[in-house]
Amino acid sequence: MITKSALVDLLERQGFRPHRSLGQNFLIDHNFLKFIVKTAQLAEKDVVLEIGPGPGLLTQLLAQHARWVWAVEVDRKILEFAQSLCPELRNVRWIQDSILDEHHTKLNPTVVNLITRELVNPSTRELVNPSTRELVNPSTRELVNSSTRELKVISNLPYATSAAIILSLLESNLPIKSMVLMVQWEMAERLTAPVGTKAYNALTILTNLLGAIKIIRKVPPGVFYPPPAVHSALITITPRPNPLLSAHYALFKSFLQSVFRYRRKTISRALKEATNWSTEEITERLNHSNISPKKRPEEITLSEWLKLFPRGKP
Repeated sequence: MITKSALVDLLERQGFRPHRSLGQNFLIDHNFLKFIVKTAQLAEKDVVLEIGPGPGLLTQLLAQHARWVWAVEVDRKILEFAQSLCPELRNVRWIQDSILDEHHTKLNPTVVNLITRELVNPSTRELVNPSTRELVNPSTRELVNSSTRELKVISNLPYATSAAIILSLLESNLPIKSMVLMVQWEMAERLTAPVGTKAYNALTILTNLLGAIKIIRKVPPGVFYPPPAVHSALITITPRPNPLLSAHYALFKSFLQSVFRYRRKTISRALKEATNWSTEEITERLNHSNISPKKRPEEITLSEWLKLFPRGKP
């Protein structure tokens, strides 16, 4: 694998400038890249989705330890650089596209459909390496065997869209077993914020409804090129097998986000602003849920929100 200094020199000699708008802070520390792979506990049968591979250093390690890797990169120039840096990878599908749709509200259906088709369709045999248009080594064609249907997501996420990507992954129908993600430290704090704190919000509640989140390590800027102005965090997320409110999730999400627009108001006032409930109904719902009308939205636990939600459990 290319050294950190050689990689930076090569990028600069080719005139590549990381785009801040795309959140391009590339992981270049070899020890930390190995730590990510170790944290993911990859096995030979595993299939991996990597979002934002950048120059492909993590991709190379993933390909060495997993059966197959989908590497999704929106920036064509850095994707071509990564392909040129590791042309020998025969178990990687490079996808030049955005992981999110044009509205940044859900996963890109084109990418999801491609992964789903190759993951679960036993008749899909001709996985093609776009850089050479050659068929992948026959030994990798058994990727779609029914024993390899669970997906691991391992990614250094772009900071600007990390919240949308994480929530979209948890809301998707992809058979995700686990996620190992690099995010901005502030995002990690939001995802794991205790009730009653400033960082606790609708995203905290929704992601914890759908998955179990753990901060593994705080990460200094020096492991990136270029180094960001803030610290990062390596986190793991394990999707819950049977999320609560699965039948009414969209309604619960809309309800929660609407009320949290008035997070600084009391819950009784926030409900009056965010819903069409009458004063009597608000009082009745709060009493039924054992929630004080003087509480603020940020002081209400997940279990209390589930009681307050008008349709309750499906």
